[in-house]
Amino acid sequence: MNLSKFAVLKPVTTMMLLVSILLLGAISITKLPLAFLPELDFPFIGIWIPYNNSNPLQVEKAITK
Repeated sequence: MNLSKFAVLKPVTTMMLLVSILLLGAISITKLPLAFLPELDFPFIGIWIPYNNSNPLQVEKAITK
Protein backbone atom coordinates (compact mmCIF):
# COMPACT_ATOMS: atom_id res chain seq x y z
CA MET A 1 0.00 0.00 0.00
CA ASN A 2 1.53 3.32 -1.01
CA LEU A 3 1.44 6.50 1.06
CA SER A 4 -1.32 8.31 -0.85
CA LYS A 5 -3.66 5.32 -0.70
CA PHE A 6 -3.01 4.97 3.04
CA ALA A 7 -3.74 8.68 3.58
CA VAL A 8 -7.03 8.45 1.66
CA LEU A 9 -8.18 5.25 3.37
CA LYS A 10 -7.25 6.38 6.90
CA PRO A 11 -7.73 10.16 7.16
CA VAL A 12 -8.01 10.21 10.96
CA THR A 13 -4.70 8.39 11.34
CA THR A 14 -3.07 10.75 8.86
CA MET A 15 -4.37 13.84 10.67
CA MET A 16 -3.27 12.52 14.06
CA LEU A 17 0.20 11.83 12.66
CA LEU A 18 0.36 15.38 11.25
CA VAL A 19 -0.81 16.92 14.54
CA SER A 20 1.71 14.91 16.54
CA ILE A 21 4.57 15.98 14.25
CA LEU A 22 3.52 19.65 14.54
CA LEU A 23 3.19 19.37 18.31
CA LEU A 24 6.62 17.80 18.69
CA GLY A 25 8.08 20.52 16.47
CA ALA A 26 6.50 23.27 18.57
CA ILE A 27 7.78 21.70 21.79
CA SER A 28 11.28 21.31 20.40
CA ILE A 29 11.41 24.96 19.26
CA THR A 30 10.61 26.15 22.78
CA LYS A 31 13.30 23.88 24.25
CA LEU A 32 15.99 25.03 21.78
CA PRO A 33 18.97 26.43 23.69
CA LEU A 34 20.09 30.00 23.12
CA ALA A 35 23.43 28.78 21.77
CA PHE A 36 21.68 28.06 18.49
CA LEU A 37 20.02 31.50 18.46
CA PRO A 38 22.80 34.00 19.32
CA GLU A 39 22.23 37.71 19.71
CA LEU A 40 23.82 39.75 16.98
CA ASP A 41 25.49 43.09 17.63
CA PHE A 42 26.12 45.00 14.44
CA PRO A 43 29.15 47.31 14.46
CA PHE A 44 28.34 51.02 14.44
CA ILE A 45 30.55 54.08 14.37
CA GLY A 46 29.06 57.48 15.00
CA ILE A 47 30.85 60.79 14.65
CA TRP A 48 29.48 64.09 15.92
CA ILE A 49 30.94 67.23 14.39
CA PRO A 50 29.28 70.49 15.42
CA TYR A 51 29.36 72.67 12.32
CA ASN A 52 26.67 75.34 12.68
CA ASN A 53 24.56 76.63 9.78
CA SER A 54 25.70 74.04 7.27
CA ASN A 55 24.05 71.29 5.31
CA PRO A 56 25.34 67.69 5.01
CA LEU A 57 27.03 68.38 1.68
CA GLN A 58 29.09 71.22 3.15
CA VAL A 59 30.07 69.06 6.11
CA GLU A 60 31.17 66.28 3.78
CA LYS A 61 33.28 68.61 1.65
CA ALA A 62 34.78 70.76 4.39
CA ILE A 63 35.36 68.39 7.29
CA THR A 64 35.49 64.77 6.26
CA LYS A 65 37.76 65.27 3.28
